[in-house]
Amino acid sequence: MNAGREEIRGAVAIPLRRRALTDLATNPVLLAQQSAAERRHFSDLLDYLLRVDQEMRFSETHPLAERVEDRAPQQKSQAR
Repeated sequence: MNAGREEIRGAVAIPLRRRALTDLATNPVLLAQQSAAERRHFSDLLDYLLRVDQEMRFSETHPLAERVEDRAPQQKSQAR
């Protein structure tokens, strides 16, 4: 994850592309020019990027904290 985060952080064009993708997924004028499949694709891609951004922000503010997803299997095994 750290290597991917560093690569994303170093890509200058990422914010510009994300703004363009946000426009494609939310602007009514642009949405009207897209097929249903394109609208779904752009919306799914924007959702994915927002989730990646959320994970990156969490890992930057809590670099040593474990995510809930990572702790769940350990808690189940300790409960037994």
